[in-house]
Amino acid sequence: MNNGEVHLWTLPLAAPRSRVAELYSILSADEHMRADALRFERDRQSFIVGRGLLRLILSSYLGGHPHEHAFEYGAKGKPQLTNSRAPTLHFNLAHSKDYAIFAITRDCNLGVDLEFVRDLPDLEAIFMGNFTPSECEYLFSIDPPLRTELFFRYWTCKEAYVKATGDGLSLPFDQLQVSFLPGKPPGFTRLERNEFAASEWSLLPLV
Repeated sequence: MNNGEVHLWTLPLAAPRSRVAELYSILSADEHMRADALRFERDRQSFIVGRGLLRLILSSYLGGHPHEHAFEYGAKGKPQLTNSRAPTLHFNLAHSKDYAIFAITRDCNLGVDLEFVRDLPDLEAIFMGNFTPSECEYLFSIDPPLRTELFFRYWTCKEAYVKATGDGLSLPFDQLQVSFLPGKPPGFTRLERNEFAASEWSLLPLV
């Protein structure tokens, strides 16, 4: 990987039982505990496959056995490598429904999010509780059939940002303002009430 590059991997979470068992075997003891504590089999499999694939992907950059990679976690749970030989390798992952996405770079913190677009019966209430007034105004100005897709575009951008910073959902989304104006590239216009901080981050919608 060259400096300035971001590599993205999108992979299915569905796997035969034998593959799930194989990926389970390369997880750490604490990941085994987290997987075993999940109540629903679908959630358990998604966690095992997602973490197993992450270890395999990291090994493709770092070498060594996938089981050797160790993680530490930030205050809000963001994982990062503790390997002394990879102090500048940054990664993030997300999954939704049947797929997972992994982002890898050497240069900076990054976040990625993936959402399955679906109808939300309380969409307007979610708008009002998580978006800025100008975002809500724009959302309500477009045709209703287009609002759901645009909502998820806003949501994934904000989710990716709080994952990049490690803040998680502790940072209210109405403190992050995203612009999706026609004819202009998407971007942040305000972050945590700071217009200048927005220029330090870039957005790259994948679809």
